Amino acid sequence: MRSFQTRAVKQIARIGHFFWRAAMRFSEDGGLANSSNVALSLLLSLFPFLMLIASLIRQLGDPALVDEVVDLLLGHWPANTSAPIAEQVKIIVEQNPGEFYSLSTLIALVLASNGIENARDGLNRAYKVRETRSWFLRRLQGIIFVVLVAFSIIAVAFVLV
Repeated sequence: MRSFQTRAVKQIARIGHFFWRAAMRFSEDGGLANSSNVALSLLLSLFPFLMLIASLIRQLGDPALVDEVVDLLLGHWPANTSAPIAEQVKIIVEQNPGEFYSLSTLIALVLASNGIENARDGLNRAYKVRETRSWFLRRLQGIIFVVLVAFSIIAVAFVLV
């Protein structure tokens, strides 16, 4: 019985040591700063992403779908936080559909892809991977991901309606 308790204590100590080493390595490698940087970047890229989705919905011609998309993306946020964002998205929908082909849409697309670029950079830092692709190809891939996700969210909202 005593040897079982000794083995159990050693096993618990080994597990505790493993978690301690992981926490120290996370701290020494700047993991907390890196993860908060990625989270903030994703949060800040959400509004341009919603602007892009609203512009796409306006271009497709069904402004009623915007409420579903906003509810899908911001439905679990506190009301005092999501209400101003939802109001701005509705203002975009009320604009002329021809404004989709403007510089502001291109800027919104690039800003929305910043979240993907920052997440990629954070993962590369976490796994100590050196990126060898050109910045242009990485940005183009991020923009393609943003457009694909935007159309996917519009399709999901359309199916839910």
